[in-house]
Amino acid sequence: MSNNSFLSQTATTVVFIDFSVSKYHTLQTGIVEGVETVILSPDRDGIEEITQVLQQNPQVNSVYIVAQGSPGSWYLGNTHLSLDNLDKLQDYQSLITTEKIKQILLDNNNGGFESIFDRGNGIAFADLQGAQSNNYQGSSFPIPQEATSVASADYRINSLLNGYKWGVTSINFSFYSGGSYYGSETDLGIVSDGIKNNVRTILNNVIAPLINVNFVEVADSASSYGQIRYLLSTSPGYAYAYYPFSTDTNQGNGNDRAGDVFLNPTNDNSSSFGGFQGGPGTHGYQTIIHETLHALGLKHPGNYNGSDVGNPPYLPYGEDNWDNTLMTYNFNSGAEPSTPMPYDVLALQYLYGAKSYNSSSTTYNFNRPDLYSDGSLTVGSTLYYNKLTIWDSGGIDTLNFSSLEANASGYRFDLNAGGWLSRLTDFNGTGYNVNAGPPVSFTSGTSYYATYSGTRLAYGVTIENLINSSSNDYIIANSTANVFSGYGLSNTTGADIIEGANNLDTLDLSEFTVASVTQTQSGSDLVLGLGLGSSVTVKNYYDVSAASRIQIGFSNAINEITGNPSINNGRTPIVGTAGSDWITGGPGAKTITGGAGNDFFVFTDLRDVGQRITDFTVGTDKIVLTQLISSINYIGIDPIADQYMRFVAGTGSNTGSTFLQIDRDGILGSATFKNFLQVDNITTTQLNNVNNFVF
Repeated sequence: MSNNSFLSQTATTVVFIDFSVSKYHTLQTGIVEGVETVILSPDRDGIEEITQVLQQNPQVNSVYIVAQGSPGSWYLGNTHLSLDNLDKLQDYQSLITTEKIKQILLDNNNGGFESIFDRGNGIAFADLQGAQSNNYQGSSFPIPQEATSVASADYRINSLLNGYKWGVTSINFSFYSGGSYYGSETDLGIVSDGIKNNVRTILNNVIAPLINVNFVEVADSASSYGQIRYLLSTSPGYAYAYYPFSTDTNQGNGNDRAGDVFLNPTNDNSSSFGGFQGGPGTHGYQTIIHETLHALGLKHPGNYNGSDVGNPPYLPYGEDNWDNTLMTYNFNSGAEPSTPMPYDVLALQYLYGAKSYNSSSTTYNFNRPDLYSDGSLTVGSTLYYNKLTIWDSGGIDTLNFSSLEANASGYRFDLNAGGWLSRLTDFNGTGYNVNAGPPVSFTSGTSYYATYSGTRLAYGVTIENLINSSSNDYIIANSTANVFSGYGLSNTTGADIIEGANNLDTLDLSEFTVASVTQTQSGSDLVLGLGLGSSVTVKNYYDVSAASRIQIGFSNAINEITGNPSINNGRTPIVGTAGSDWITGGPGAKTITGGAGNDFFVFTDLRDVGQRITDFTVGTDKIVLTQLISSINYIGIDPIADQYMRFVAGTGSNTGSTFLQIDRDGILGSATFKNFLQVDNITTTQLNNVNNFVF
């Protein structure tokens, strides 16, 4: 049997199905004995391929064609048939006779072509979308398949489903070793060791960790081969693959092309960016992943397919890029992916299930935002910028960015599922015009934006902890309990910003005492000064109540002193140490002296009224009213500006002191201002400064 003579010599009926058709699985799924199916290549003239098959199989006397249609036209392979080129089909009437062609089913045709084609040929046309039963107008269509996939409720997934999947959890693969072949592809060859190594890495280390499938390499011969098979051939201009439309049972016929991947031998090299021997970050490496995902059941997400149209549904233009899927044809949307991207992962896991992977606590150590190690695998390219996706199914996980090189623009780390880990300037920094498919190659006038390079967290991933970089980090918390760390007394960590944090989260400043960190209110933000040019800004800190704010963990290297209300009714004076003190007065009128060092005078309730600070030092000491302000249900940013607090100069024997007065329901409420705290040796102007307080 020659390479192109792949039909059984006893086959008298054949169904030709165009590669672009996605809905033919709604027809009869059983294989009628004696009838065979041929899937037309997307990179060949469909008429020529049909003609070739029939020339080599003169015993065939009944031909059915299932093709992609549009009003007034239809498609076979890379040929578009219409009034303009109908004569091309008529040139083959000596081979494709009226008697042989029994019926043509057109997908998405919506009528119109029948009148064009009806020139005495007597061919019956039908709408594929209406052929929902096993028998349509008395014709049986034996279209075999491995397993069908049904649409999900997620447009991101649906844009990548072609309708088929492998129905097993162990998929074998092989590399063509020579000899006869059951398809029509020409100039077949054996892939190089470089390609083989890339395929093994991609299947076992890139795709297998995502889905509940094991890939098993098997020996290859003319009569026994893998479900997914890698071959060299000059038939594709660059590369293409067949969907898993058949069980691929080593029967030596056209159905066995399901899952086969063809690579043009011109690109079997490592010297060019498009070479299939190239490593992560190259277009060749990305293409092997792309074609392998076709072999697993994923389609293009846009209206394109080689030189022809695609299969709907499609992604919105602004999402059809390498940020979301490496199945896109928008090759100008940043660096090349070296893993399936988040939409690809969603679709693959929808088809095959999500694998339990790195389910224990895992630390991801980053050398670049697009290059990391999880302790067992290094993912990404050391030579090229690229895009990656992390899939992690559980555990308490940490992203460690402490080894990132210093970057003047800083980094952006979004811990939410689907979030980007990238350089700040790379995030949404690449503009592209979308590939809209035939007849328009690229749209003009509308630009969309993608992230140039970095790593995304797959949907369904939860990351708990983050160790920052030495640069300015913009950190976005997720809804779980996050711990943000990496801040030290001797290392510079930039001017970090934390957004979206709440009371479940912790900012680890355990190397710092409360006294060594300046705390400044800036609008609704809290700015923590760490020294050495380092700081942390907690966004919207004052927009929520104290109980809802991020927890800040300081060192215990501060003296904690608490008044005892059971002794002398809490009126015993408190005197601090020569160091930094955290003094909680508690109820009972008393004097409090902080002494040297940075002191924090803490008042938690309006019952702490009547106390007196003897040595408050502006710029060094703080009055902490966090719990007290929360207890009166104040939810603003600045209780001084909002007139819940005011400052009144002392008179008589208290001249030189300032009284802090509090109105528990504000100036607009029914309550009135009452003296709460006396502070000696300070003017009202000096004390009336939000930076003297911690709210």
